[in-house]
Amino acid sequence: PGCKQGLREITIGSGNSFGAKWWTDGKMDAPMLPMLPALVKCPDCRRLFWMADAKKLSELWFDEGKWANAKSPVDPVEDDYLAAAKAKGVSRTHQLYARKRAWWLANDAIRERPDRSLTWSGARRENLEKLSALINEQEECELILKAEIARELGQFEACAKLLARSFKEKGCESYAAFVRGLAREKKPKVELLPAAGKKSP
Repeated sequence: PGCKQGLREITIGSGNSFGAKWWTDGKMDAPMLPMLPALVKCPDCRRLFWMADAKKLSELWFDEGKWANAKSPVDPVEDDYLAAAKAKGVSRTHQLYARKRAWWLANDAIRERPDRSLTWSGARRENLEKLSALINEQEECELILKAEIARELGQFEACAKLLARSFKEKGCESYAAFVRGLAREKKPKVELLPAAGKKSP
């Protein structure tokens, strides 16, 4: 979409979650299973577009032929995701995706340096509030993610209230217990989940 240039999309033949790290905001860092972006930016015209909307021109294994010099898309930055979430006619699925990734990018500063502080104000706070409103509370791990948003915004009582129930889905109870404990200690930062609490929402 946009300037109609041919771009190279890297795909994964196989992968695994060995050595992966899970975070309380739902992000998974897996060296053997990178997350391929659904939203990208053209390196030439700088237009944002969803990969699913691009036309597939060719599928290459080894012989790249005329596509040998094709450029790769550019990963969006936080402001790009926020813009995509506000775009006219954006679907709920795309809005959830964009808002989650804007959240993860904001939290990356803490992942890299846990001693840093992060203030949720302006556009970032609005993003979390709108993301929270989109979440389906009937899905257990999504409900925990809603509680995690409240915790990171410093709303510890609201977080505890959302988690004041039992969770039956595999991995969700330990995930909820960890977030519940952080809220009890009034800790607002994103945290690395312990091995027993690994569950990616």
